[in-house]
Amino acid sequence: MKKIIIASALGAMVLLAGCGVKSDVSSTATTATKTPGTNYCKSGRQLSQVQLEDLQHVMEVNLPLNSKDLGSPLLMIDWNKYGLTCWRADEGWKMVIGFANLVGPGWGRGFFEYSTYNFSDSDGHETFGNSHDYKDVIQGKKAHPIEVDGVKGFVQYYWSTCQPNPLTNQPADRSGEPECLNGNVLEKRIVFPFFDHYDAVVYRFVGNYPTLDDKLINDLYAGKYPAEEKTGLELTDKLVQSLNFPVKQ
Repeated sequence: MKKIIIASALGAMVLLAGCGVKSDVSSTATTATKTPGTNYCKSGRQLSQVQLEDLQHVMEVNLPLNSKDLGSPLLMIDWNKYGLTCWRADEGWKMVIGFANLVGPGWGRGFFEYSTYNFSDSDGHETFGNSHDYKDVIQGKKAHPIEVDGVKGFVQYYWSTCQPNPLTNQPADRSGEPECLNGNVLEKRIVFPFFDHYDAVVYRFVGNYPTLDDKLINDLYAGKYPAEEKTGLELTDKLVQSLNFPVKQ
């Protein structure tokens, strides 16, 4: 049996990660004993309003529940070291929520991710933020800052690797995607770092962009998107602006 620290303002029974494990949670940080419960192993499982609300209590963020533009929320993955779900991490906790109208290869064309900074797993999945980002954001040192619902973050365009995992020498998750033919896939990442975790919204580009020339990068940061990316990026921006953070930095 594992013990973890969870902070919540609910003072109620919370169903953790939609996996049938309940815990008493008070209005202050509480040590709660967790045991494995009912597992939901299917990536892309549609979430009910109750299930999404339960996940949000853990992630301390409110996502759009009934957006016609984004579509139904989907649980793409839930890794944690506590054995609460099918996907066990070596350390920490990572959850990914996709949306029906942003579906695509892997976790989707666009998705929301919650991750503790200490997350790690045997497949070497990358993370999008760290404690240094948190300090830089609080001190106003990050380039391309953004603020949503009183929470500060930053925007970056980033090549996510599609090369084999150097730790296991196994193909990366996205190695079979068309965008990976040149070895990398371009992503837009909007990251909101907190003290011990980050929230991020990520969009994976449809097109193949082997280089980021100055014009393209300036256009992207100015919101001038390539035609084939326009719909997906605008939906991603809508997801970002719809985020609500009950707990601030």
